Amino acid sequence: MISVRQAVVAVLAMAVAQIGCTAPIKPVGMERCPDVEVPVDFDPTSPASLQKTRLIGPRIFNALGKGSRAELKRLLAEGENPNVCAYNLSLLSLSAFNGDVEEVRILLDGGAHPDKPLSPEGQSPLLTALGMGRYEVAQLLVSRGANVMQASHGGLTALHQLATALPPEAGHVEAQLALARVFLDRGIPVDALATVHRTSPLMMAAIQGNRPLVALLLQRGADPQLRNAKGQTALSYAQKRGHTEVVELLTAAAAARR
Repeated sequence: MISVRQAVVAVLAMAVAQIGCTAPIKPVGMERCPDVEVPVDFDPTSPASLQKTRLIGPRIFNALGKGSRAELKRLLAEGENPNVCAYNLSLLSLSAFNGDVEEVRILLDGGAHPDKPLSPEGQSPLLTALGMGRYEVAQLLVSRGANVMQASHGGLTALHQLATALPPEAGHVEAQLALARVFLDRGIPVDALATVHRTSPLMMAAIQGNRPLVALLLQRGADPQLRNAKGQTALSYAQKRGHTEVVELLTAAAAARR
């Protein structure tokens, strides 16, 4: 019998192997969505808020949501371009934000670019999904050719975004770790420093008290003694937030380096 880890890794590997088996990507009219002011009451996770906003968005935006699958497919089949923005997010990023795997798949099948348009901050749909803990969406985007090396304007890599998310529920831990391995294997440095405060993925994982991810990053060579621009280490962040298990792990790792 295979383990949960083996099963997740196998599924992700098969998905990655399918890159190229997608519909042609439709033209991308802009590199980034405009930096427009979003109404304070706009909530992309709220069906009521989306319904209210549809009146001012592009036509295809009207077809987003779980009750509009047939309409979305129809518009895409008629040639509607999914690479447009609603406020400051692309349609794909909005679907990724909501964790709507089926909608993300429909948009990709209909010619959505897996990376663009970016948000004004340089966030791609993959970075958006990772920061929200939408691991199934992230796996799908990676399998469909999303650029895992894309970083935001603040220098936040996919590994940073993964570490920023709240620790996943028990059933999703391995999905998060499998993505981390993919990012590291693809070339994201384990000690990549964001341009904002020079924070590492290990520091972010420690802030969240994410012991499994901290353990993986340490195993892959992360430096527990790195300090950011504020002079903080992963250990000091874990201590401040009372993440006892993470503190013990980082203390042992730092001692082993002396």
